[in-house]
Amino acid sequence: MKPEVIVRLAGPSDAQSITALLLELGCTVEGSQVRDRLSRLEGSASDRVLLAEIDDRVVGLLGMHIAPLLHRDSFGRITALIVTQEHRGRGIGSRLLSAGEEWALSQGCTQIELKQRRSACTGPRLL
Repeated sequence: MKPEVIVRLAGPSDAQSITALLLELGCTVEGSQVRDRLSRLEGSASDRVLLAEIDDRVVGLLGMHIAPLLHRDSFGRITALIVTQEHRGRGIGSRLLSAGEEWALSQGCTQIELKQRRSACTGPRLL
């Protein structure tokens, strides 16, 4: 029998688990930074951080932002999508994407975008 995957909202108490996922992605971030960012995002109407859990263990994450636009309907942007190496290929990413899509549609989005970068943790150097 396959273990049940639960998708839920993340909160500041999930900082340690999320930090481990981000490290697996190659990000260098401190747990305190993640906790602070989660606290800020928790009150945002335009952001969601969803977690996938199996047996009370966080195995995946989806970060999403809604961008309202003047010239067209709002769109959703996937800002992070991570599934632990050992849990890939089990449909967990699809479950997270479906939950994110459902939330984005409920917020009036007509499109969702995902941009892939070589490193999701660092952007281009501006200065």
